[in-house]
Amino acid sequence: MGAPIQGTRRLRLLSGVAAAGCFVLGLAAQALDRSPLVDVAGGALYVCCIGLLICVAWPRLSSIVIASLAFGFAVSVELIQLTGLPSAIATVFPPARLLLGSAFDPFDLIAYVGGAFLLLVAHAGLTMLARRPEVTEP
Repeated sequence: MGAPIQGTRRLRLLSGVAAAGCFVLGLAAQALDRSPLVDVAGGALYVCCIGLLICVAWPRLSSIVIASLAFGFAVSVELIQLTGLPSAIATVFPPARLLLGSAFDPFDLIAYVGGAFLLLVAHAGLTMLARRPEVTEP
């Protein structure tokens, strides 16, 4: 088994912290305001959070692959909302609404594109930060 790529552990940690931040920010925004702007921001944060969690699991994936997977997941969940299945699941297990949503909204798809772009930039930045050599004090 080869040595881990430089910064893999740090990237996992940074991605996990950033994902938690996205989750908390998204929940706070939804709790404070239900305006269309907050809904768009929530959709973008949803994609970012999913992508950052993917990075925690598979830190060696490229930014474009992670953004594509997160975008594909979010779009799949949005399209499944057309079936009513997420609402039925949320009726039985209310916290599932956080992941699955409740009703299809085509504007969410636009938000997901923005979130995927934001994720590309964030992941590239986190990767550069994680790979920077650590500075040690003498």
